[in-house]
Amino acid sequence: MERIWLKHYPAGVPADIDVTQYSSLVELLEESFKKFADRKAFICMDKAITYRELDELSNQGAHLFRSLGLKAGDHIALLMDNRLAFMEICWAAQRSGLYYTAISRYLTEEEIAYIIKDCGAKVFITTPQCADKVKGLIKGEPGEPLFYMMDEPAAGAAACAGMAANASKKAANKTASHLVKKWGRRNECGLMGWAYMMGFSPEF
Repeated sequence: MERIWLKHYPAGVPADIDVTQYSSLVELLEESFKKFADRKAFICMDKAITYRELDELSNQGAHLFRSLGLKAGDHIALLMDNRLAFMEICWAAQRSGLYYTAISRYLTEEEIAYIIKDCGAKVFITTPQCADKVKGLIKGEPGEPLFYMMDEPAAGAAACAGMAANASKKAANKTASHLVKKWGRRNECGLMGWAYMMGFSPEF
């Protein structure tokens, strides 16, 4: 087959890629962190994050996952609106050896519940914008994943309060914000979610 698209490649872009060049996706990413540190890695609406920031923030996220007792091979699930923190979490999971499942916010509560159970998520991360979709999933029962709410304190706490009200009395009484002090706020588009993740699991 004639690869007619090659004539549109900018100068210096190879026609073929050596897939054996890197032993893993993490190795490729870490090289990019160093090589393109000051370049924009992701842009979401009017905000952006550089490779250097992504490196630092995803590394902090990886430490967070370890502090939660997650180990390589474990699974997390995400239900989020469009935001840069999504990529921070994905790369934190990637460099931690975790599996991650992104769930569409347009699914029903029943569909979301099925995916969480099917993937075996030990941690579930959502945002205030998606809170209504998972209110009924928090029952404070054994085997539930650890549920976390991302956002700044006011929005995160408000959404947590509404969701914890649907859980058992034990779970509601254990509503916590113990991760708030883990790391400070980096910038408007950065680790806002990690720093202000709110936990409301009976296991705390």
